[in-house]
Amino acid sequence: MESSHAELAALKRVYSEILNFVPTTITTPPILDSSVDFAEEGKDLFHRDHVPGLRFLRESVKRDLDVLQEFLDNPASANLPPLSTNAPYLVGVWNEVLCAPHPVLSIFKSFSSLPNHAHIAQRSRKEQGSKQQTVKIDVVADNGRKWIRINTLKNARLLAEFREIDSYDTDSSSDEETDRPSLAQKEFDNTLLQMGRDLIAASRVNPLPSGEHPQVVLCLTRLDPEDPDGDQRIGTTVQCLRDMGIHVVLGERSKGDLPTPPLTEADGDGETPVCSQPTERINLDLSILIALVSDLTHAPLPPSIEEAQKRFVPPQKYMDWKKARANGKGKRSNGTVVAEEQDSSQQQSSDNMDSAIELDVSTHSKALMNQCLQEMGKGMVQEIHDRISGLSNVEFWTTSEAKERCLRIVSKIGGEREKRRVHALFPDTAPAPGLQDEKQHNPEAHLWDGSRYPASFVHFLPIRIYTEDFHDDLTDHPLSDKSPHPFFSVLADTCSRLLNKEEIPHPRPPPRGSHIERAAVMKANPKLTAHTVQSLALGAKLGWTTLTANKASVKVILREIATHHLPDLPTNGPNSIRSVNGNKTHGGPTAPRAAIWITDPRSLAEGMRSDS
Repeated sequence: MESSHAELAALKRVYSEILNFVPTTITTPPILDSSVDFAEEGKDLFHRDHVPGLRFLRESVKRDLDVLQEFLDNPASANLPPLSTNAPYLVGVWNEVLCAPHPVLSIFKSFSSLPNHAHIAQRSRKEQGSKQQTVKIDVVADNGRKWIRINTLKNARLLAEFREIDSYDTDSSSDEETDRPSLAQKEFDNTLLQMGRDLIAASRVNPLPSGEHPQVVLCLTRLDPEDPDGDQRIGTTVQCLRDMGIHVVLGERSKGDLPTPPLTEADGDGETPVCSQPTERINLDLSILIALVSDLTHAPLPPSIEEAQKRFVPPQKYMDWKKARANGKGKRSNGTVVAEEQDSSQQQSSDNMDSAIELDVSTHSKALMNQCLQEMGKGMVQEIHDRISGLSNVEFWTTSEAKERCLRIVSKIGGEREKRRVHALFPDTAPAPGLQDEKQHNPEAHLWDGSRYPASFVHFLPIRIYTEDFHDDLTDHPLSDKSPHPFFSVLADTCSRLLNKEEIPHPRPPPRGSHIERAAVMKANPKLTAHTVQSLALGAKLGWTTLTANKASVKVILREIATHHLPDLPTNGPNSIRSVNGNKTHGGPTAPRAAIWITDPRSLAEGMRSDS
């Protein structure tokens, strides 16, 4: 009964520790968030307040705890055989969760032990009822680099297996009919070695994004190869496992091995997360270039919400232009239908088109109104001003493709003031039609002309154009930051991986007045566009902050990182060393340089104003 009481105490300890466990998490990516809702929507990608499988472990421990407690509460239990439970296994799993290198990504996770092509072929067999070949890993630790499997096999169980094998050998040697099938072993093998081969096979076909294979750790908590009453084949088994490349751990964890479980947040030191800061060189993507010239960014703010709603009820001339443009794209009749049917069909088509246009304009008006309300809360330019006010010699950069796309978009759908501003941003370009007489000698004045902000409120100009090939390693580039946060490298690798799957033609800007081609989506992820990923890649490779209003694309990139590059990110934990700008520190909080700076979008709005 003493063993049952010991198991009960161990299960109670484990259950209590699981209830108060706070897992080590990935260090907060250095993302500066100036948007309204990105923090609420995107924080769960890296800040996981749970470990997959932890709940199942807790429930399993509670179930065994209740069964064992009920057994011991029975007065007759003293005269009964000891109760068989999973306590040694469950305690072993939890001890490895505490002792393994953090962060722990999952508990009780299954992996296929078949190569990809074999795994696909197996699906059909699975549909027909055959068992799938998977391997269970008890603890996936060290950001996926370590796979830990617990085995509570005792010497006695392995000795019984050896005796069974010996009986096959004896039967085979005494059998006179040599042609009959035999169960005798031709080479040394047992269940532990079979498990080891499966673990190694699964590790080989499930590499990390870096290409390395997870290290397999097999904890034999109750096996003792040194037992004088044992069998030398137990030691041979352990050595064979090690020869496979498996790290074998013998025996249970002692109390001295077990660290103090991570504290709950309430027990922590209450350290406030450090806000990231932009770099001195800031990379502007297309969405920010559009925002910098937008009427929403510069126009005087409406005095009330009601006035903001009225501002973007589009004028009738805009509606007429929109309908005429849509009708001009309509399909012509082939002339083979009866005139009456043709007229009826065209009228119905026109009515449907008008309804669709009105719905589209209504949706766009609401979006502009929301952006206007955001400006009334805090303007984008004001936010940029406040964030960079403590920096010196700030430079703004962009890619040549972002510049060309911005010029084409504004020349096509921008208002007069928006067109003046875009040519103030890029004064080396020819002015748009109708603006030839504008004075080009003072771009700064043109940028802030008619703005609610004073001239040169933020020194955006000159916006420098990065024209070099940024597909190569830019670590030693003279403009690069020499000690960026590790997240920059992970972001650069993610963008490069996505871009390498694309066939991106050399950008040849079409005539300024031509039709604006929709940005091509990426094959690797249709939610991303190539020019967005290129902008992020440039900033990440050079160690610059990329300022963007494209929140949706940033979320997709972060999901790509969480899926493919999680093991490459630094971690936060009770004993972890924080990494700031690539430097290890035990000291106080230091503001890391932001890899991405997110703000809310500002669309071209001048042509949608009701008073225009």
